[in-house]
Amino acid sequence: MKNILSMAIAVALWLACIFGCVAPSDRRTSSPSANSGPDSFELELLSYRGERSYDYLIAEGQVRNISGEKLQGVMAVAECYDGGGNLVTSEDAVLEYEPIMPGQTSPFKVMVRDNPLIKTFRVNFKHIFGETIPYKDSTSTETPKRRNKKK
Repeated sequence: MKNILSMAIAVALWLACIFGCVAPSDRRTSSPSANSGPDSFELELLSYRGERSYDYLIAEGQVRNISGEKLQGVMAVAECYDGGGNLVTSEDAVLEYEPIMPGQTSPFKVMVRDNPLIKTFRVNFKHIFGETIPYKDSTSTETPKRRNKKK
């Protein structure tokens, strides 16, 4: 009985730590459409490109924190579409720099299992717990190129 109570307390403390580690100011749920001004963006997508390598589509680039606050748990999301604009698959990965400080630029790299249906992709950003992060896109998209074809 004592062990079960100790285990329950340990689990409760662990959950409190996990959900309490992100400060309320870091839990953003706004979207660009909710706040239409240029100050509503938290990130600026500076560059990205896609490359097909062996069995993967690799989406990589750089993003800058333009929010004025440190952002924690930021993930890049690569969404892959077929020729008709239908979602085929998506994958995400944490930015290289954690946290990303105000004004700081961080690289990102997302690896997606390649699929012959994938014709285009786009990059978005979210927090680890799923809230999307509004961002300013300062890029032009590039078509994924194939490298290291399987023989």
